Amino acid sequence: MNKVITLLLLVLMGNMASCQSAGKKLPDGTTSVSVTVSADDFQKKMSTLKNVQLVDVRTPEEYREGHIKNSLNINVQGSSFEAEVAKLDKKKPVMVYCRSGRRSASAQSKLIDMGFAEVINLNGGISEWQSAGKPVE
Repeated sequence: MNKVITLLLLVLMGNMASCQSAGKKLPDGTTSVSVTVSADDFQKKMSTLKNVQLVDVRTPEEYREGHIKNSLNINVQGSSFEAEVAKLDKKKPVMVYCRSGRRSASAQSKLIDMGFAEVINLNGGISEWQSAGKPVE
């Protein structure tokens, strides 16, 4: 019985560390991928995925205070958010982050609704990124 409980806890903890949802059916018949990952996994994906599009969805003021290298600043709360992200390639992975993860989760949902194939959200945002000792510019 203890082994079953331990196994269930391990499965649940693994699901919490990298939450994946089915996403939406895309026009080409495939299904989009939407995941939220830890700072370590976010960094690994940034370095291993080809043609990744890194988007900081905070305000321009927050972005100037420090951001992840090579990120674009597209404010999810700005009036031009949808027009700006529409310029991105929907077939290439998009990685999003904000300060704490709340706004980037909203951006992630919007991007999936707009038909992006793969959207990866940084759990805990740039705050978690910095707490993990990751670099900012």
